[in-house]
Amino acid sequence: MSIIDPNHPIRQDLSQVQRGHELPWFPLAWKVIDGLEESRDYGFAELAKIAGVKTDSADMVSALTFLSTCPSAIFDAHLCLYENGRRIPLDDNDIPKILNNEPIWHPETGEAIIDPSKQAFMFYRMRSGL
Repeated sequence: MSIIDPNHPIRQDLSQVQRGHELPWFPLAWKVIDGLEESRDYGFAELAKIAGVKTDSADMVSALTFLSTCPSAIFDAHLCLYENGRRIPLDDNDIPKILNNEPIWHPETGEAIIDPSKQAFMFYRMRSGL
């Protein structure tokens, strides 16, 4: 059973956008909404598994973009590093640098990360109150 309330506005927003459109990411967004069982941070691969798609799915990217940017978004999207099996959040102010593959500073060690676009990964934090 999903932790997203049946009356949560995300359901109405997705239904409203879906009217008159047949976009391939709609079913994936619904699977994510209906498949969330706990309020926590999720990696892209975890959400792709919930939706039943591979991690290279462009449609999954579109679904998660909607779920993290629409007015009733259920996620906040962030970037992180994965080291030794743990997630190290990156400063949101570094996002433009990461997208342009400009060096950034490691948040824990202070060392330069020369190719951040190859080392940074998205994760999705559930918004509070869901």
